Amino acid sequence: MYIIREYILLGSLLFVLSGNFIFAHEPIYGNGPHVLFKGGLAPGITLQSGLGYIETEFNLEYGLTNKLTIGTDIPFSNERGNYSLNGIKIKSKYRFYTKYSRGAMLQFAALGGYKFSNNSLPNIINAGFAAGREAVDWYWFASAVYVAKVSNKTNPGDEINYDVTLGYRLTKLSYYKPDLVVFLEFIGKHQFSSKLNDVVVKQTGGNSFAVAPTLMFTYRNYAVRTGVELGIGKSGYIRKPKTNFKISIEMHI
Repeated sequence: MYIIREYILLGSLLFVLSGNFIFAHEPIYGNGPHVLFKGGLAPGITLQSGLGYIETEFNLEYGLTNKLTIGTDIPFSNERGNYSLNGIKIKSKYRFYTKYSRGAMLQFAALGGYKFSNNSLPNIINAGFAAGREAVDWYWFASAVYVAKVSNKTNPGDEINYDVTLGYRLTKLSYYKPDLVVFLEFIGKHQFSSKLNDVVVKQTGGNSFAVAPTLMFTYRNYAVRTGVELGIGKSGYIRKPKTNFKISIEMHI
């Protein structure tokens, strides 16, 4: 009976994760390996707010194949005094490994992106990996992304952003009923020293650490993700992350 129950749970999980109008659960501050089904379209909007700034980001993703998703993010921000376009990001995600087991699915994906920045800020190249295990009860995710900054002027050093997330489903798994998963995200950043004319600038670079309790509420092809990031520490000459709130509304069509 135990084996039969486990296979029923696996079948339920696969139905919820692979249907044409389904969301997989992923962290809102970190990264996950989930990709869209072929031909799937995922529009969304994300609002992030902290002390002294508000950023609104419009998102659109498309399932080019059942393993490759491409998309764009268009952020508007008032961090520099006026609410204006903050650049355009083109991104992609390729899921290169999937393993199914009783009641769970393990995935690995490669991430990439390029951001055309405004306001004399450097353009940004992203490259990294994400992994995650989604199950009928417990979840985990992890990712590491290298952030290269392209500029002819002085700019902060390149970064390595990394995160580890644990999650737990509070509701019984069913596509036809609302679903709620809570997460605890651990977020880190290593920033290399800045350079001016290829000369290292002293007293730059360092590490920062944050934690974010978050949740994801889904119903069929609609989802709301939200949470709060709390800076918990730093070392070197980098700023500790500011406390901020984030909410994202998405759908798959």
